[in-house]
Amino acid sequence: MKNFIKSLLRIARFRTFNQTKNQQSLKLVLTDLDKAEANVETTDAIIERLKFFEIAFEVVGDSDLTLADYLNYKLIAFINKPPHRLLRFKYKHVFILNHQTNYDEGWEYHRILTLQNETEILLNRVKVRKVLEKRKDDLRLKFSKAYILGTGPSLEKADTIDWSDGIRIVSNTIVKDASLWRHIQPHFIVAGDAIYHFGISDFAISFRKDLQKRLSETTDTLFVFPEIHYKFLLKEFSDFHDRLIPIPMGSVKTVFNVIETKFELPEMGNVLNLLLLPLACYFSNNVFLWGFDGRSPDAKLFWTNSDKQFYTDLVPQLKTLHPAFFEFLVPANNPAQYVNNVHGDVLEMMLKEAEDNGKKFNMMHFSYTKVLMDRYSETK
Repeated sequence: MKNFIKSLLRIARFRTFNQTKNQQSLKLVLTDLDKAEANVETTDAIIERLKFFEIAFEVVGDSDLTLADYLNYKLIAFINKPPHRLLRFKYKHVFILNHQTNYDEGWEYHRILTLQNETEILLNRVKVRKVLEKRKDDLRLKFSKAYILGTGPSLEKADTIDWSDGIRIVSNTIVKDASLWRHIQPHFIVAGDAIYHFGISDFAISFRKDLQKRLSETTDTLFVFPEIHYKFLLKEFSDFHDRLIPIPMGSVKTVFNVIETKFELPEMGNVLNLLLLPLACYFSNNVFLWGFDGRSPDAKLFWTNSDKQFYTDLVPQLKTLHPAFFEFLVPANNPAQYVNNVHGDVLEMMLKEAEDNGKKFNMMHFSYTKVLMDRYSETK
């Protein structure tokens, strides 16, 4: 009986989806609680965020909708929990936008944009894969090693090292330091955080402005990021559209062979696991790491970054705009929780798998991350 009901719901959803004329517009459903004076500030902020991302949407009251309406509309957003359990059958098309309670809300806007532009994004995927494969063929003829650079305090010493004998892959806020960028001359820059890099804050806006400046200085640097952010970035980086390399997220936890065989990124949340390691393994068997100092005992939030290459003074606004994100990932009673999750056993497992398949990883300086420190080597 339960399976029969599920089948009926799938059929009904298929029919109504195909009858909907405005499938790509988002319906933002407001309850009486959302309209209450105590919550109006949060509701207004969410509406402003939808406008910031230029998402087509319509505001409706929940009392105006029947269950058929809920099932009929393709994209539905709520401030808080959806009122109907049946909406779990549409879970990929239902979004919770409350930044006070949902730590993932920053990504929701990009998921909506992706679903509103599915055809364009899918067509672009084939072209992007060919661009990356061509770059791999060219770089492998010149280099036998790859360097990946994080933004820890040791990054301030990166200008004392000659990086010219390898493929150079740098991460996100290094763009703040124009001098270091010119010294490294990166082949690739990566970024993957919806809040820090692709959000509404002064931090994110400063990052994107500096990235545009740096890309204009090195005309062959490619920008690699999760495909979910492509539509948003295409608007802001229209002058660099041919250097945008969006790669879709996958469902595996591996840094080995995931781009080659699947053209996907691993299901990981940290830039090292998500982008830097998979990309480096795609290009080379010898990977050298710099700027991954780990979380020191006195670190605040996730870890300590180099002030010269990080917008430290803009972090307080980030925390104000996205309180649930920080409360969930860096809880006061266990601030090292996130680091232990992404740079502990999972990272060890992924590196070991890659090493068993011929990859070698070399940590170039001291790190509080044990998994990386176990691979410390003074040899460059």
